Amino acid sequence: MTTLAPEPTRWLAQQIIRHYDSAVLSGIVPNADHLRSGGYHVSIEDLARNGNGGDYSNRRALDRSPPVTAAGRRLAAAHDISLSRADMVRLHGRVRAVWLARASDTRTRYVNAVNCWDGSGAAVRYDFVAGTAGTATADHRWHEHTDQPRAYVDTARDSDEAWKAARAVLSIVTGQSHAAWLEQEDEMTEAELIAAVVKALRSTAGQAALGTGAWNHRENDPQTISPENPQGTRTFRMGGWARTQPTRADQRTAAVLAAVAAAQDDAVDEQALAAALLPLLTGDQLERIVRANLSDEQRRALAARLAVDEVPPSD
Repeated sequence: MTTLAPEPTRWLAQQIIRHYDSAVLSGIVPNADHLRSGGYHVSIEDLARNGNGGDYSNRRALDRSPPVTAAGRRLAAAHDISLSRADMVRLHGRVRAVWLARASDTRTRYVNAVNCWDGSGAAVRYDFVAGTAGTATADHRWHEHTDQPRAYVDTARDSDEAWKAARAVLSIVTGQSHAAWLEQEDEMTEAELIAAVVKALRSTAGQAALGTGAWNHRENDPQTISPENPQGTRTFRMGGWARTQPTRADQRTAAVLAAVAAAQDDAVDEQALAAALLPLLTGDQLERIVRANLSDEQRRALAARLAVDEVPPSD
């Protein structure tokens, strides 16, 4: 067996045990049953070694290699902690509250799922990625199980983020508020992120980063050779979407710049402006703007929270 317990996960389990009087560590690395059935206690290497290479715990984007490193492929990504009924009910209430607020609570990016129990009926599996609350096996009425994206326990990939992920899980299960977490981690709020993006878009550097969104593509075509064009050179105006529609990227850029120009007043509604601007930007344009204007911490936070759908403007 090659599965190892990540240091941040060991620390996390110790902190939970300190917080709940009844808590006892049940396990991090897999037992024989885990090795047979799969799951997040089992490393990627041991999943493959035991015929579970296609296991559910090895399918999501953050559970595969890459981004999981070679060293990360040997790590468990879950812990089990036994609790009294009273402590389990207390933990369940805290987990459920954050699961319900998962759309705005930034801690939830560091959790795949938590299995726990509210003290009656069946145990529940709160999947923070899928947004589902399903039935967990009966043993989760006496022990809570938390699994995390494998990339976020992989200290070889990003040690700082792995430790931050452990602190995020601890924050959730000990009842810390999201606001206190943001202050503790000095994270940007959603409003601050939007303000930063809008500020970048309204800056000279941000507008320059937009570019024209179109370029000239040149190639040689023997069929076009003539005395006037001995090399057979053809030039195409390339846009963001298709060679046959060369003006779409220019239209997109013009719309962005017009929206920015119309919002030079510092009192502008930044939420509304961001809502108007972001759909107009291609992913690579947004990346260039962000790289040119925002700090590393802002970029990481933005990448985790904002998604831009590249929908071509209508003709």
